[in-house]
Amino acid sequence: NTLRRDVKAYLFSSKERDIYEKKYFIHKSKIEVVGVPRHTKSWIDFIRLEMLTQTQRSDPLDKSILIISRPGNTNYFSLERKKKSLEDIKKLVWFELNKNIVVKLHPKEGKEGIYEEVFGIENYGEKWTYSNSHPFVLGANIPFAISFYSGVVIDMLALGVPTIEYLDLRGIPEFDNDESLHDKMGHPVFSYRYLNLVLGASDYTQMKDHALKIMKKRKTILSRLHKKYSILFPRIEGINHKISQDILNTIH
Repeated sequence: NTLRRDVKAYLFSSKERDIYEKKYFIHKSKIEVVGVPRHTKSWIDFIRLEMLTQTQRSDPLDKSILIISRPGNTNYFSLERKKKSLEDIKKLVWFELNKNIVVKLHPKEGKEGIYEEVFGIENYGEKWTYSNSHPFVLGANIPFAISFYSGVVIDMLALGVPTIEYLDLRGIPEFDNDESLHDKMGHPVFSYRYLNLVLGASDYTQMKDHALKIMKKRKTILSRLHKKYSILFPRIEGINHKISQDILNTIH
């Protein structure tokens, strides 16, 4: 196939180069690694200001633990598994850490009733709440987040917020096999955990251990996670202006 020169690809990471060259046949001269443009401080500040001016004030459960949710309808994260995970999170956050919970639903996730079942409708607004706020707003005042598997963990890391990815893929043949990614403990994992951009937990003990370490040595843990982020995603001064100028130059 002829390599394309009529398309310009802006990549988050140099690790994506091979895919764009070999799968999409884009000439290397038309590939530029720019990091994650939305993580530019000026953009984060802009989004936060916009959200706050749209009456999305700080959430009622300030300094809570954020759950970055996802639907419980996949073969690796069923409703049954989701319920067990939420019961574990409730035990950890309410009874071990004495904190509250803010839930950020996935864009494709409807209210399944599972949060009300596990956390209790009677506790809503006092011990837990949903939030529609942007992740950049939610990350402003939280010690850490807990995800089940989400790209929002990269946004959290850019904000200086560590995330525990609580997901157990062990024993699921489609995801626990010789071709699966595995962490240093041999547990099958997805990409963010494999790349050490999150603190991975396959059971309650691991999740609790990570949480307690964050509360005691948050700066140390963040420093380690930031090093992994920096290796993968360069931060380039003025990159948003450069990209927009490239587009304008092409149009004109």
